[in-house]
Amino acid sequence: MKRPGRAMRGVAVTALWGALLLAPASGCGGGGDLDGDGLADRSDNCPSLANPDQTDVNADGFGDACVPLSATIAPDARLGENFVIGPQGIVKQGVSVGDNARLGSRAKLAKQVTAGDDLRMGDRSQVRANVRLGDGVALGAGVRVGHSSRIGDRTSVGAGTLMRSATIGEDVQLGKRVDIRAGTQVGDRAVVGDQSLLRGKSVLGEGVALGSGVRVGSGVTVGPRVRIGDRTQVGKGSVIGPDASIGADVSIGQNVEVAEGAEIADGSQIPAGSRVP
Repeated sequence: MKRPGRAMRGVAVTALWGALLLAPASGCGGGGDLDGDGLADRSDNCPSLANPDQTDVNADGFGDACVPLSATIAPDARLGENFVIGPQGIVKQGVSVGDNARLGSRAKLAKQVTAGDDLRMGDRSQVRANVRLGDGVALGAGVRVGHSSRIGDRTSVGAGTLMRSATIGEDVQLGKRVDIRAGTQVGDRAVVGDQSLLRGKSVLGEGVALGSGVRVGSGVTVGPRVRIGDRTQVGKGSVIGPDASIGADVSIGQNVEVAEGAEIADGSQIPAGSRVP
């Protein structure tokens, strides 16, 4: 059951909420005692953190250990069971979050964000307006998700990654400090290595695997199950066919066509406009 929030400001309550960001989700509707504070989960106002005194200074229904007084929750926000947010976190108007959410210190959900169950947001992560997050999404510390982005179920986003109005599929793994530009689409089960760059309107198919430091130009299409090694660059408008294998430190020029199943060795230089059979 989702509960409406209330605006809250003041001095933060000290709590060990941060450890919960990596903890497995657990429901709070039964008669167990998840936090071991002597109160059954079904009647505990903060079932994830021990608070036997049940302090709730502003009477919003959330124990201050789970929702510190320094957090700000919009009155119309709808928050699922077992919600936890860190000090100075912000949840804006029209937000809807499923059960078992864990939001870190200074994490922010902007207006009209919708998130499923088991959301994880690291410290200082921010999700802008009109974003849709599936179940089990995990955002690392300092992640920025641009407005109107979509992120599918069970996708993880590494610390410091920047995403601008992109669409990310299910079971995707994005590394640390990845830069994803507007209009990019990443298919289900794709893996993108640390510090990679996906320029605007590029498309990665299902099961694509990019190494670290890969640079993909604008308008590039990478077919399903393609493998691209570390530090490789793919020029604007190029098309990489399904099941192709491209090594590390490769330079592919603009408007190159790589055939299905093609193999390109490490360090190769592919001129613009070429076709690789």
